[in-house]
Amino acid sequence: MKIPFIIGMLLSSVGIEAQIQGRIVNSETMEPIPYVNIWVKGKSNGTNSDMSGYYHINAQINDTLIFSAVGYQTSEVSINQNEERVMLKPSIQVLDEVIVKPTKEFLKIINPIRAKKCGYSYGVGDKVEPWMIGRIFLYDSAYQSTPYIQKIRFVTRSDIRDALMNIRVYVLDQEALPDQHLVKKNLQVEVKKGRRINEVDISGHDLKFPGNGIAVVAEWYVLPRNRYEYQYTMSGSRKKRNGVSYEPSICTMESEDQGSTLIYRKGKWRKAPPFPDGSFRAFSVEITLSN
Repeated sequence: MKIPFIIGMLLSSVGIEAQIQGRIVNSETMEPIPYVNIWVKGKSNGTNSDMSGYYHINAQINDTLIFSAVGYQTSEVSINQNEERVMLKPSIQVLDEVIVKPTKEFLKIINPIRAKKCGYSYGVGDKVEPWMIGRIFLYDSAYQSTPYIQKIRFVTRSDIRDALMNIRVYVLDQEALPDQHLVKKNLQVEVKKGRRINEVDISGHDLKFPGNGIAVVAEWYVLPRNRYEYQYTMSGSRKKRNGVSYEPSICTMESEDQGSTLIYRKGKWRKAPPFPDGSFRAFSVEITLSN
């Protein structure tokens, strides 16, 4: 599907890099779409749209941009036109069935978080890669008595106040990779400074745990409000260097559950590889189920 966009400067030949600018809107309402995740396909550079749907990104003619936003169909756009807007098509919404729940509530906690521990943290640095990290939760027959997803908790570390990030919840496909959005809206979180346990209440959506399982995904926003500048020194040197990060950092813990952590980079999902010492780190996420 061809989708128009605006080019910030004239590109006369393949291989010339320029700043691509545009505005992303809903194809049905023409309203701007904020915080869209934007990637140059097959490359490590990306960005996010701002509150008004505007974005800019460095790319070359004939590169392909990937636009991903909760509640919209993911679109790939070839940079070979000169139009005004990127238009994303809303995902098909299915009406929820009427849910009748028992008056007495029972809870089940999966992968409980007991402390603000942060064994290793993932983040976005000065390379400006708006990547995502997720954790897989496969279905278990023990969830039959408490099938509804009530809330999600996860651990962060931030060097600034009120960093803005997003949580996505996906249904897994047959290869245990994120497929369709289970929650058809952004679950944005303002993260406080320091180490924090954050909680997202989704009990109002009446979402049953799907048979294929789910992925809980943390999405960074490459926005000015999240930018943190600092100085550091390399080992064996006294020279101070300037660094940039986009807060917050997402905490992980060492895990024996190989393949439970997912990484989204260069426009596609993959299982997180082991660390050089052979260990695995899992995104610190807790899920509460109810009846």
